[in-house]
Amino acid sequence: MRRLKALLASPGFNLFVGLLIIISVGLLGYEVFAKPDGVLLGRILLIQDLILILLVMELGLRWKASPSTAAFFRKHWLEILAILPMLRVFRLGRIAILLRLVQLLSFGAIFQRRLSRLQALFNSRWPEYAVLFGFTLFALIFGAIGLAEFEQGSTIKSTDEAFWQALFSLLAGEYADYPETLGGRLVFLVLVLFGMGIFAMLTGTISAFMMDKLKEEDMSVIQDAGGISQHIVICGFTSKTEVLIRELLADSEHASRDIILISSQAGMRELKNMGLNSERVMVMTEDFTQAEVLRRAGLDRAVTAMILAEESAGRSSQDTDARTILAALTIEKMNPSIHSVAELNHAEYLDHLKMGGVDDVILQGEVCGRLLGRAGLSRGMLPFFEDLLTHQSGNGLSFRPLPKGMEGRIMSEALSELYAILGGIVVGLRAQGSRELEVNPQSRRLKNGDELLVILPWNKIPKGR
Repeated sequence: MRRLKALLASPGFNLFVGLLIIISVGLLGYEVFAKPDGVLLGRILLIQDLILILLVMELGLRWKASPSTAAFFRKHWLEILAILPMLRVFRLGRIAILLRLVQLLSFGAIFQRRLSRLQALFNSRWPEYAVLFGFTLFALIFGAIGLAEFEQGSTIKSTDEAFWQALFSLLAGEYADYPETLGGRLVFLVLVLFGMGIFAMLTGTISAFMMDKLKEEDMSVIQDAGGISQHIVICGFTSKTEVLIRELLADSEHASRDIILISSQAGMRELKNMGLNSERVMVMTEDFTQAEVLRRAGLDRAVTAMILAEESAGRSSQDTDARTILAALTIEKMNPSIHSVAELNHAEYLDHLKMGGVDDVILQGEVCGRLLGRAGLSRGMLPFFEDLLTHQSGNGLSFRPLPKGMEGRIMSEALSELYAILGGIVVGLRAQGSRELEVNPQSRRLKNGDELLVILPWNKIPKGR
């Protein structure tokens, strides 16, 4: 399932789907304006059927990856509406052509929602004008094809006239000769509505609303996690949040996990300004110490929870730690099996979290101070830690199961064989069912169920494990 979600979120896959939609709409336009017949028309219909099969398969994969059928229909109703007229059983005559043009809107949704590489473009001002141009182009294509199909031979004499009639109807908001057919009247109605919207966007009356919708600001700020599961929850918004989310997004093991950030100080705009890909990041702008907020964030279904030492004006470091402890203990009570990580300012509170079942506690500034100390005492050691802690290149740490046939061996005697089998250096070991890590256990006898902590190149670390 994780690999499927990663595939559906990949830019290449969604670009392929977008190209299919462009080809489908292009063939529809050619079919209406050129009016082919015979063998050529048969080939066009065959290509359309092949495209239909691929689009239905794509929607089937998205349905399988959705947390529920209701969530699938809420998110992809536009695409479903667009492909229905392509099905032969739903070809309801010429009026179905108008519904097929809805594919252009679903094509725009693909580029806005799913192509992560274009996400950074939406932090600047100029895409607003690109959106306005896109709506205008859609209205022209819709109007030209619709009028050519329904009004040619009555109020329109040629396909060229259909284009100019659609253009002037869009700009002027009125039709020279009132459409005689029902389809023509529906097309003209759509043109009038689009004309009103375009001019309203130009004057700024509804431009902010339209852009917020297309950028999915409101869709990224959520009130309830709904059917989301196996996700990561981050409590608190600090200067470390950007680095933390960036590392989680780059990690192969969590490539398909959603991330929910809970903080009254955070917002999607701040995250986007950091240059993060926010497709998998959702924000709840609420107090993470409230049990009801954590419940709506789906803590009982999450796999990892991280509580940051979030500071704010007028709040002391002791108050910050008290909020961290309250949130961490509440999370452990709601989901004892969750992997929890908490950040503290003061070491004297560490035992409270350990006794409460928190897996890992980090003292703010302690790790950084120790790295500075090692760097000062041993020249050339810092690049080693930077290499292991950065996903972009080099090596990383990964737990791997003990290879078969190695049970009963002494660690120091088996290191060379383990290196040959695993392709990396073993630096630690974790017994089955234990949370304690044994670092460099030279005299440890290997047992069935042990997990080995191995330094591996990033390209050899298994994805989605």
